Amino acid sequence: MKKSTITLNLLGTFALACASACGGLTTSSSSTPLATTNSQTTAPVTTAANAPAQTAPAAAATKPAASSDSPISITAVELYKAYDKDEPAADAKYKGQQLAVTGIIENITLEGESGVNIDLKAGDFLDTIFCFFDDSEKANVAKLKKGQKVTINGVGEGKFVNPVVRFCEIAG
Repeated sequence: MKKSTITLNLLGTFALACASACGGLTTSSSSTPLATTNSQTTAPVTTAANAPAQTAPAAAATKPAASSDSPISITAVELYKAYDKDEPAADAKYKGQQLAVTGIIENITLEGESGVNIDLKAGDFLDTIFCFFDDSEKANVAKLKKGQKVTINGVGEGKFVNPVVRFCEIAG
């Protein structure tokens, strides 16, 4: 029987089941599934069982203690560009730091899975800074409008798709 190389993607479980039924998968001594082509081993196969989790960074249980230093003032465009250019360097400079991010509101969310948040425009259509607020800030956020210029104080959390700022408050 001829064996085929299987590439697992979003349909990983389905493809894995099909490949197993065809006898096209073997396992190495490390128990990582490997695809085979006529007895030649190819790259490891990622399955639901061995794939790294791909979830949004969880918010810390409590807000970090306020720093006695003044926050780092930066525009949304500057913060986005810093992460786009060199994420490790941007993390070293902004992650865990108090930030005062100024930008134009692209989107406001008051309810839903991600809670209260504002996306600040940072360039093209999808280039935004994700700013997450505690539910106690909902009334203050509700007063704002898309297109309005605003400064948001919060803690830099790094990048998850786009740069993230948590524990936000409207500066004021």
